[in-house]
Amino acid sequence: VIGAGPAGLTAAQTLAMRGYSVTVYEKAEKPGGQVITASTCNLKDKLYWSIEDLMVNAAKAGAEIKLGTELSAKEIAEMRPYAVVVATGGVPVRPKSIPGLDGKNVFVAPEIIMKEKKIENSKVVVVGSGMTGLETTEILNECGNTVTVLEMAPEVAPGTWFQLVDDEMERIAPYGTEFLTGTKLVSVEPGKVHAQIVATGINIDLDADYVVLSLGVRPVNNLVKELTTLGLKNVIAVGDAKKSGTIADACHSAFDAVKGLQ
Repeated sequence: VIGAGPAGLTAAQTLAMRGYSVTVYEKAEKPGGQVITASTCNLKDKLYWSIEDLMVNAAKAGAEIKLGTELSAKEIAEMRPYAVVVATGGVPVRPKSIPGLDGKNVFVAPEIIMKEKKIENSKVVVVGSGMTGLETTEILNECGNTVTVLEMAPEVAPGTWFQLVDDEMERIAPYGTEFLTGTKLVSVEPGKVHAQIVATGINIDLDADYVVLSLGVRPVNNLVKELTTLGLKNVIAVGDAKKSGTIADACHSAFDAVKGLQ
């Protein structure tokens, strides 16, 4: 199993319980994948308990877990495994079709949440109003920034459980954050964001020192093709490496993928 996030650990536990000899390889020193980022947000530290539970359960079932260990496709193939579960997660979406997103003034939400980048006392446009976007907005507000949130859908945080949204919006409200729903990002340049109102096609410009993207994640699963090319059978992508989703989605994806492995 490559990756010790929710999907990888669920796969490891399930396979070990079925009698397979299972080893999990995680390149990071800490398991959890994107749950590490999510649990770093305000009031969400207990979210990491899910990873601690999965780690204990996988180990009790008999899986061996090796952290800080990254394997190449060649190294994996040389082990001649019966099956490989690719649970390598995803990376933040940064659309190449939108001009300017490769600029030095453009960051992705996890960089702000994990404090890899810090923005203070600036004008910031956050693109995307899902829970990650809202949590990033809260962090930016606390650092003295003036924040505008762009959301292409007609409402904030579409598809997100309302209680989570209400709770987050209550903490954001005192800062006067502006939400522009039904508005899509068109391009970015230094000091300026170009957007468009979806319903009317009217273009608008926003002053912005920085732009932070919160547009979800795209799967990282190039290992599947590499291993298949090397002749391995039973190479399975699970969790965000297959399709972006929640922790529950990742666990269900992994369980369903490996329960029928013969």
